[in-house]
Amino acid sequence: MKKSSLSFIEQRMKDPRFYQEKLILRTTEAICELMEKQGVNREELARRLGHKKGYITRILDGQISITIRKISDIFWALEHEVHVETGDSLEPT
Repeated sequence: MKKSSLSFIEQRMKDPRFYQEKLILRTTEAICELMEKQGVNREELARRLGHKKGYITRILDGQISITIRKISDIFWALEHEVHVETGDSLEPT
């Protein structure tokens, strides 16, 4: 029996990894946007954080997991704060 695309999406949305990847994507997009606005490349961000460029590349490519502390460090290096907000409930009320 063939499942519909909607069923596939609904199944993925029940998996916490879907939301992990979504958060990773949003975080790295925000970092990249700030870097672009400030004219900061990966090498410069790495220098500000005391790391090598490859480390920043792996972070932005989602190849390595980083802590909330490291996320805060990155935004600090870009002279911004991180604000966390919750989204909609996963369960309909």
